[in-house]
Amino acid sequence: MKIFKICYFFLAFASVAEGQTPTDVFDLKKITWFGIDCSHLKCIGSYAEWGDEHKIVYEGMPNWNKAVIEKPRKYNLGKTFNHCDVDIDLKIVQKINFDINPDSLVYAYLDPPLLKEEEIIVYIKKYISQDRQGWGAVFLAENFNRRSNKAIVDIIIFDISTGKIGLMRRLTTKTNVYRLKNIPLKAILSSMGKIKQEWNNWKIDTIKK
Repeated sequence: MKIFKICYFFLAFASVAEGQTPTDVFDLKKITWFGIDCSHLKCIGSYAEWGDEHKIVYEGMPNWNKAVIEKPRKYNLGKTFNHCDVDIDLKIVQKINFDINPDSLVYAYLDPPLLKEEEIIVYIKKYISQDRQGWGAVFLAENFNRRSNKAIVDIIIFDISTGKIGLMRRLTTKTNVYRLKNIPLKAILSSMGKIKQEWNNWKIDTIKK
């Protein structure tokens, strides 16, 4: 049996919206999941390993989000986010992913830098919406590394009306899978498992601050 080693890198809390406390995000009753955002994704490995970058962007990325929706028992978003009700809205992330330049996706030789916390705080404002209220969540995929069999995904929960972030965690997961195309969804599934596992610990750490 393969063992998947998972660790996470803490990103500090950003300021929360007016009238909220830092721990409110841990008592979710309902959340809108905006999908897997690949706008900053870098695929590490040779071009031969990853194959056609255009196919990854225009076929792979839509299918990753589609799989989460079509297999709710396997990718259980409600259980992931503290057993809350989940709405799904992929309109923003579909446009973002479709606009990705495929030629900038694969890094054959260098490990590119990861996003800084302040960059994420600014970026997440793309998801501000006046049509929805409450908390939103997005999985921001940063790095799928074929050489090290690791993936890095940022989990971000934010106030939809303001863009203020309530929770950010950077999750590094081990993706020991034989087929290359299984790396993204293995990374998402492992990240979801880590969120469930660490949810109460993150809440306790926040209360102590």
